[in-house]
Amino acid sequence: MIKKSIFTFVFTALVACVSAQSLQLEWEGEVRADGQTVYCNDFNSDYGEYIQEMQLRNISGADLNVIIEREIIDAPEGSLYFCWGMCFAPFVNVSGSVALAAGAVSAPGGFASHFMPTSPTDKAFVKYYAYDDRHPDERVSVIIA
Repeated sequence: MIKKSIFTFVFTALVACVSAQSLQLEWEGEVRADGQTVYCNDFNSDYGEYIQEMQLRNISGADLNVIIEREIIDAPEGSLYFCWGMCFAPFVNVSGSVALAAGAVSAPGGFASHFMPTSPTDKAFVKYYAYDDRHPDERVSVIIA
């Protein structure tokens, strides 16, 4: 009886851990680990900025309304903004929600971090969080440097 209770407890805990994750971040077709740092070395001289695009995949069985939240870790002089469904002014740190159907992946370029430095050698470090508007504690993150 005790073995059955322990098994039930462990099984329930594992299911809860697995089902808690609703989103995953992808870049160039690869899944990125939660909290991973992605280094953006592509300076777009036509626009004078670094642009790092990512995609979000809804790995849950339910439709989500996804919000992106930005935390600036370190940023020198320059303009720093992001896009999620639309582009936001540099002073905005939380996006509006964008619907993402169960099993769907966001469009290429739909989530992008933009940094327009005063010098092409300047780098910014920004952490982005993605979460469903109904479950803000269930979030994935990426650091873009």
